[in-house]
Amino acid sequence: MAIVDLIADLINKKIKIGNILQAKILLKNIGYSQSINASVEYTIFSSNYTKIYSTADNIVFDDIKSYIKDINTSSIQEAGEYFLKISVKYSDKIIEEMQSFTVIKIFWTKQRMWFAGIFVILISIILAGNYTYVWYKKQKLKKARYIFPINMKKLPAYTKDALWLGKIAETNIAAYFNKNDITTHIMTAGATGAGKSVCASIFVEEALKKKIAVVVFDPTAQWSGFVNPCKDRNLLKSYKKFGMKEEDARPYNGIIFNIPDDKFTVDFDKYNNPGEITVFNLNRLTTKQYDNAVSNILNSILARAWEESPELKMIIVFDEVHRLLGKYGGGKGYIALEKAAREFRKWGLGLITISQVSSDFKEAVSGNILTEIQLNTKSKEDIDRIKYKYGDDFARRISRQSVGVGLMQNAKYNDGKPWFINFRPTYHSPHKITDEMLNLYDKYARMLEEIEVKINLFKKQGKDMANMEIELKLAKTKLKQARFKMCEIYITSLNKGIKHFKEHLK
Repeated sequence: MAIVDLIADLINKKIKIGNILQAKILLKNIGYSQSINASVEYTIFSSNYTKIYSTADNIVFDDIKSYIKDINTSSIQEAGEYFLKISVKYSDKIIEEMQSFTVIKIFWTKQRMWFAGIFVILISIILAGNYTYVWYKKQKLKKARYIFPINMKKLPAYTKDALWLGKIAETNIAAYFNKNDITTHIMTAGATGAGKSVCASIFVEEALKKKIAVVVFDPTAQWSGFVNPCKDRNLLKSYKKFGMKEEDARPYNGIIFNIPDDKFTVDFDKYNNPGEITVFNLNRLTTKQYDNAVSNILNSILARAWEESPELKMIIVFDEVHRLLGKYGGGKGYIALEKAAREFRKWGLGLITISQVSSDFKEAVSGNILTEIQLNTKSKEDIDRIKYKYGDDFARRISRQSVGVGLMQNAKYNDGKPWFINFRPTYHSPHKITDEMLNLYDKYARMLEEIEVKINLFKKQGKDMANMEIELKLAKTKLKQARFKMCEIYITSLNKGIKHFKEHLK
């Protein structure tokens, strides 16, 4: 009679969901001389003995049959404790053995590993791209001529009252300036030919466009060019890169006076004409006379009863202010400039000063001028001052700036750090007018002032001067437009009218 012995053992008693369960099976034929044909069934049960999976093999053996059985567990979807029952059926007999095993749930499934692999690749690409970008930016900054603001939103923004100055250097981003920030004053400094006066004149052009009156005290006669359109081919060539057109070049309404000595006084009421520029040409004065003239002018402004205003009402420009320093022969003018820097703001008066050096100005002046523009300079003192205030990176670039590029700083913007502006070209001529034109402006301007005094005298005597006042206004307009012939015709007519009134008074 056939007797079979069953020995079963699980090779892996802990498997992951979906993995193969392996069982080592040993069948022994005990004392039976013939081969045995057996049916071996493998059944998986849950912990509560619910049948989950079953499969069977037909095995024929003589003495001993040993083999390893791979059992599919794909029907198991949950982690937990399970049982494998092995049943051997032969002849009319059956023997069984039960083994327990544990199924564990794994996080890293094939699908998740695939997604993780894709994610790692994407992150690697992003990090590599970011590293490359940062490396590129660092290399670009090393090679860059200028330093770029980290956040452009922290610079003066465009508004309807903003002044357009040009571009942030080495970019196509427009550079603006808040009109009312001029009431806290501006100093531009730089070497001869660096473009400091042209830079200052951009502020003036933009202010004239906003109908702000401008008065300039000019020891160089360069500012007289405002009455002529720009015809400089070098400047006109650069219009395009700023989005300007050559046909936009234009003169500005203004009057020019030649000042022969330092005894003159200025009636600012007469020159507070919105959108017009008045230039007092001081190029015939010595350094001492210039110092006296600036002192007289500033003290006369300080002595006047101005109305307080939070808005910019007038810009007063002083060129070549380094002449006011003691080492250049100045004295009184510098003291007056200190007072002006403190007091002008409350009256809505903006001060623009232009100098070859800025390091020599004491805190009483520089501390009350909140916008600083440093153009190209080789001055060791100015470079050291920039290094001390803003760091070596900025200082190194000062002497590398192109003509017309300036380092600008105002504590309200860019977290107090400077930024570089490539100033646009001017619409007016950056060159002074001829001596002949200067003399004509001065001649007709003084003639019109004399006529105005006489007209006012007749008005006080009760005379109807309405028609002559209209003619006077037309004559001034023609002079501001440099239409000298028309101005002369009106002056001739006005003098005839005055002569007529004098004869009638007799």
